[in-house]
Amino acid sequence: MKRTPIIALSIVLVGALSACDRAEETGPPNLRFGRDECAECKMSIVDEKSAAAARIRTSHGTEALMFDDIGCLLDLERWKPQTQVTERWTRDYGSRAWTQAETATYVFSERIHTPMGSWIAAYAAPADAAAAQAVYGGDVLTFEQLVARRAAWMEERYGKREP
Repeated sequence: MKRTPIIALSIVLVGALSACDRAEETGPPNLRFGRDECAECKMSIVDEKSAAAARIRTSHGTEALMFDDIGCLLDLERWKPQTQVTERWTRDYGSRAWTQAETATYVFSERIHTPMGSWIAAYAAPADAAAAQAVYGGDVLTFEQLVARRAAWMEERYGKREP
């Protein structure tokens, strides 16, 4: 009796079943600056202080998306509302460390230079955002306020765009 096909089939089945048991990935991705590209605009991600990331739900679990500018993250969600975002992160403009997007404080100022010209800087600490506002001017915003501000700003500049 040949056991090779049975053993091979057993290995495949065990591998498939163990893949189903894996926990969903969480947390920010390991972004490779200069090598990874933005999920929205497809530019190479090179600016550590303006990068953002999201984890979205797919039919295979979760997938990490990376962005070269916080504006690209916000635009993806606005223009593709069917996207199920499970987690979001931004890079702190000062420390360049990942911070959860919903808890960060943002400065929106035309004097802040970002890769895609969103003029958005994220800060983990509200005091750091206030200090940045003293330098750059502009407005200090929560994540919810930023989402609304970005949508209004884009519509004002480029007109209403349907998802």
